[in-house]
Amino acid sequence: MASGCSLLPSRGKKTSQPTTPAHSSQASQSPPKSQTGFLSALAHPFGMGRPKPTPPPKAAPLRHVGTVRTLSNDGSYVIAELEPGIMVATGMELLVTATGGEPARLKVAEIQPPYFVADIVSGHPEQGDRIQQ
Repeated sequence: MASGCSLLPSRGKKTSQPTTPAHSSQASQSPPKSQTGFLSALAHPFGMGRPKPTPPPKAAPLRHVGTVRTLSNDGSYVIAELEPGIMVATGMELLVTATGGEPARLKVAEIQPPYFVADIVSGHPEQGDRIQQ
């Protein structure tokens, strides 16, 4: 036995010489690269050349629907005045934006235009705070 490489049996692979000469224009062309393979990931590590995913839709801007006019003594609900031309529905959740504190959440309980009563779900709204949807 002459070398260690000859001890390994061949596994059915045939080694053949290319049929086209090295100076041919066909020999200089490389086979097409796979766009999802390992080599593609190395060539495009940051996803360059791949289609970009579509961004999520933008949220609709908040609109002013009313103003807190009165708070209950126990702090469980507010009476608010609606902006002209705006309507709310029973069960609708609204956001109160305070000037200096955290936003509060309200849930509309009863409507008597131009006023409505809303339960305070979270936060501490104050008189004069803006209510948004």
